[in-house]
Amino acid sequence: MGFIAVAGAAYGAALAGWRSPQLALYVAIKFPILLFGTTALVVCFNIVTFQMTTLLRPILTAPAENWWTAEKKFFMVHFADSFAKRK
Repeated sequence: MGFIAVAGAAYGAALAGWRSPQLALYVAIKFPILLFGTTALVVCFNIVTFQMTTLLRPILTAPAENWWTAEKKFFMVHFADSFAKRK
């Protein structure tokens, strides 16, 4: 994270440095914040998408009589088992 912050600050300063030193400083501070904020937002969306697909795929495609497992399973094991039962 430190490297990304330093590299983003350097890139932002170089990008805006042609205009004025004040703008270069502003963009050097703003650009790493923008990078980390965007990354955090995308990670949240990816986690939600992963959870929805791992939950809904076995429920929607498994036979109706055994879509709910009686034993405790890790959700990825349950997801893999739902594919194995279809063969």
